[in-house]
Amino acid sequence: MNKIIPKSHTRITWLAAFLLSVFLFLPQNAMTTPDSGQLIVFVQPNLSAVDDDFQQRLLPEIRKFADAMGVSVHVVDARKGSPAEVALTPLIVYQNYRGRSTYQGRKTTPARIRNFMRTSRFVPQGKERNRRENIPVWSQGQPGMGAAESGTG
Repeated sequence: MNKIIPKSHTRITWLAAFLLSVFLFLPQNAMTTPDSGQLIVFVQPNLSAVDDDFQQRLLPEIRKFADAMGVSVHVVDARKGSPAEVALTPLIVYQNYRGRSTYQGRKTTPARIRNFMRTSRFVPQGKERNRRENIPVWSQGQPGMGAAESGTG
């Protein structure tokens, strides 16, 4: 008694075998979601009122944003070792497999920091320096103070 197997049943069997073999032989990292990245915050505790205010008021809010996005947050004391590029604190750096971005805005605006994190996940800054020219300078006494123009008034 020979049974004739329908063609559709054969195709389904072959398709199932193919999918199972693909699933079994793919590397584990190919089946997971891409790296969500990490947010590195360089601080210098008890050095300035600005740094302390940032850590007490904004850092908890930043942690909430990052947690909601699946981004890990690492707070680093810059005095215990940091890259040469860390000249001012607090400094916020987002890093993932696409590259690294440094936040260069006001650290008093949580919405801008959240937007920076969202944007940096998909489009890193690259290696170009943030160079500004023709910035108005207000001279007052010995040192000069610069202020970049913002399009908002």
